[in-house]
Order: sequence, then structure tokens, then C-alpha cells
Amino acid sequence: ATVNITWATAGSAVAFAGYLDQTVATGLTATGTTRADALALSNQINVVGTAAAGTGVVLPSVATAGVGAVVWLFNDGASILKVYGAGSDTIDGTAGATGVNLTNAKRCCYVATAAAVWKSAQMGVVSA
Repeated sequence: ATVNITWATAGSAVAFAGYLDQTVATGLTATGTTRADALALSNQINVVGTAAAGTGVVLPSVATAGVGAVVWLFNDGASILKVYGAGSDTIDGTAGATGVNLTNAKRCCYVATAAAVWKSAQMGVVSA
């Protein structure tokens, strides 16, 4: 995809036209039953196709991804997916080692809003 970026004068916003490329992983399989053995996510858009009961994924650390990072997660598996934060990262105030649930057939956007802080915005089922 092509992105056209226009730099404006000092104090003005940067404008762009087109689509931004993002890294995508599809057909992922959730693993493990704790943060230590769950599947580590390394893309901006992640589609889990297989999620057995109790399995999960780990978001990248905010320290690595950077404040402002956005990670999309789609749970196309048959079971609830456990989503963990890395290290001392929290997700909506929940400790990363505890994790949060993402119901099957749902999707969620995780945004790094501060150091070691992920905030989530969960979406419903697919369009009909």
C-alpha cells in the first residue's frame, strides 16, 4: 500500500492519505494455561483460529511496542481466550499475570496508553 505524507509548517499537524501498512498474523493457535507458556503476539493484527479451553496469548510489552501502540486481536477459536500483559504491564488495571478474557467470536483493540498500561476496547460478533 502507498501512503502519501505531507509535512506542514511548524505547529501544524501532519497529513497523510492512503492506508498504513500493519503487520498481520492469521491462523494463530493459542497455547499454554499461564502467561509463561501462552503464545506471544508479535504483530499489530492477530487472528487466533484455534483456542482450546484455558489457552491464551501475551501482548507485547509496552516498553517494546511503545506508548500509543495498537494491537488488534480476533478470537475465531471455539473457546474463551486468555489475554495476558507482558512483565509488569496491566490490561484495564488487571495484572498481566492474571490476564483478561476475550470471548470466542469477539475481537478487541488493545492500546498502550502509558508505560506498562494497556486499555482495551472489545467489539461484538461479526457483521451479519
